[in-house]
Parts: sequence; structure tokens; C-alpha cells
Amino acid sequence: MAALLGMLPQDEQIITASDIGAIETATAEAAGAAGENSVCLLAHEVGSGPWYAYIWGRSAVAFLKAREEGLRIVTTLHADNPAQVEEVFGRCGIGREKALSAELQLFIQRLGMSSQRRVTAIYFNIGNRMQPVFQWDRKDDRLKALLTEEELIRKVSSTLAVAPNKFRNDWESYKELLMDLREQNINDFCAVADAVMNQAESAFK
Repeated sequence: MAALLGMLPQDEQIITASDIGAIETATAEAAGAAGENSVCLLAHEVGSGPWYAYIWGRSAVAFLKAREEGLRIVTTLHADNPAQVEEVFGRCGIGREKALSAELQLFIQRLGMSSQRRVTAIYFNIGNRMQPVFQWDRKDDRLKALLTEEELIRKVSSTLAVAPNKFRNDWESYKELLMDLREQNINDFCAVADAVMNQAESAFK
């Protein structure tokens, strides 16, 4: 999750969903700003524990509602697939439609008893249904696409209401950037964030 947060637009404010008050304040301010400011609302986990920025019940409902006001919402929870994600939200009193409101779901698995982890599946909301677009191949230890690149571009750009050509150009440029970072063994959070920012700035020159 931290790696993805490093790729947010540099002017996007990250607000921690520490409790329902913080969530409702951020939502109200976003509604009043009429989309002038980009805000990412971050909950550490959808869970019933007493820890900081864990949301449950009314807090979880308010968190998902914040997306309707234009906030980006980011969180984690314990689930192995989209059906289990729905179950977790269901225990919070959240209906299936809102549980599916997130566009992107990544599933991570620990490798045995080691500290190593892998993203094992990536799902995207296509046609109001979470569909797998990448799957981890254990034998080759890599993520493999389940859609052709053209299918992915067409379906995702449609969901995001972005022109396919623009999405294709962005996809290619950022894919090239990430491949370059990997080849140079650059994986520090700040270094990657800076590289993404520079890429974004170059796109507007």
C-alpha cells in the first residue's frame, strides 16, 4: 500500500481516517471544495481492533461514503479474494453495492514463514464486478496478465471514463518508467515517488 501511495499526484493530500470524526470532517470539506483539492483518505485497516486508524461499523460506512464525494479511499483488510472483502464489509453493515465501490483490489500473501510477500492477484472493477486482471505465477514468481493489453486498456479506460488513447499513452510511459527503475534497482520509497513526479511533470511540458 505504501508503494502505491508514493505514486499519488504530489498535490494530493493524504488524510488519516483516525476515527469517524476525521472521516466526516474530510468528507464535508471535500464536498465544500467542489473538487478543487485532491484528497486521499487513508484507513490503516478495516478491522474491529482498538488500534489507530482501524475502522469498523459506522466508521467504515462513512469511509466508503467519502468516495461518493470525490475522495480517494485507501485501506487494507484481511481477505483472500473479492468475495471475502464483501463479507468483511458486510459485517460492518455495508451493502454489496458500496462494498464494490472500490476500483482496485490487490491481494498479498506471505511466502511460508519468511518475511517475503508477493502480490498474488490484482482485481479491477469492470462492469460493477471485480475481475482478475493479473495473477501471480508461483513457478515463475511473477505476475501474469489475464487480459491482453488492448483488452485491459479498453476496459479500464472505460471504467475510469478516460479516453483510451490517453490511457494507453500513460500506461506505456509509466510501464517504461517502472521497468527502468527495476533495472536500476531503485526501490526506495522517496526515490520512486520523485521519479513518478518527474514523469508526471514531463507529461505536461
